[in-house]
Amino acid sequence: MATMQDVVDLARIDLNDNDKTRIDDSALLSSANAAIREAYQVRPDLRLGSYATPVADKAIGDTFPLGDDYKRLVADFIIGRSFAIDSEVADLNRVPAYLQIFRDQLLGV
Repeated sequence: MATMQDVVDLARIDLNDNDKTRIDDSALLSSANAAIREAYQVRPDLRLGSYATPVADKAIGDTFPLGDDYKRLVADFIIGRSFAIDSEVADLNRVPAYLQIFRDQLLGV
């Protein structure tokens, strides 16, 4: 099973930060948790059987709560937010594309 670290590391590939020098894990993890919360809002069925359980942020070593086929989507969300926030990786032209890919794929567009 994938961990949150696996998803953060996947995002690092597109961010060209494999050596973890520009963006720390906590910033990327925060974006990953935001992506998971948004995924649950857009697709409540992803929480089937656990609607009564509050959504809590995951730690870096926690199991990724969505299926493996959602790792790339969450990584795209992380990348989009990183491009929007971090001045070292800023590419504002890419922000809407990455975030739109996340939404479109969640909705099966």
